This record gives sequence, C-alpha cells and structure tokens, in this order.
Amino acid sequence: MPDAYDFQAALRERDALVDQIKPILAGQNPDAVGATLAQLLAILHGTFRGSPSSNLAQGC
Repeated sequence: MPDAYDFQAALRERDALVDQIKPILAGQNPDAVGATLAQLLAILHGTFRGSPSSNLAQGC
C-alpha cells in the first residue's frame, strides 16, 4: 500500500523552491519572468507526463 500523501510536506517543499527561485527572478522584466515560468511549466509538465523532450527534472 502506498504511503499517504503529505500535503503539508508538499507545501514546505514548494515554499523552499519558491524561496530559491525568487532571488533569480527579482528585478527582471515581468514579461520575461512570465515567459520563463511558462517555459519551466511546459518543460516540467512534459517531463512528468513521460515525455522524452526534456531532461530538466533529471538534472540537466
């Protein structure tokens, strides 16, 4: 039986990632930030769905 999903742990993980990313995007053009986030979402969505088109989630 799989372990129960820990929603609070997921939120803590999300917050830690946001804290790491914020300084990189701070002060950038809002259009560039939006485009960057959209590109990351597309890459990760494809990776999580099993698409071989991206290696981001594998550390590349």
